[in-house]
Amino acid sequence: MRARQWHVRWVNRGGGCLLQVPGQLAIYPILGLKHLGLDLHGYLQRLQNILAGVLSQIGLVAERDGEVPGLRVGRRLIASLAWPCRIG
Repeated sequence: MRARQWHVRWVNRGGGCLLQVPGQLAIYPILGLKHLGLDLHGYLQRLQNILAGVLSQIGLVAERDGEVPGLRVGRRLIASLAWPCRIG
């Protein structure tokens, strides 16, 4: 990572390792799901649907990743959705 001049910042957010490189968009929304009438599963489904719609507007056909929340275009992961370890 140093050879590519990527800066490393450690954040204690739980979960595994996540690499974000220049050019990627990372969004960390903080929402009151109960206030919106959603549970985590419903929220992630809506978010995936919105992302798939945006991608289709630029000519990309996105498919759900069968095992984890996220979208693929062909064999490439284009959107990864992660959730916190603790929900409360």
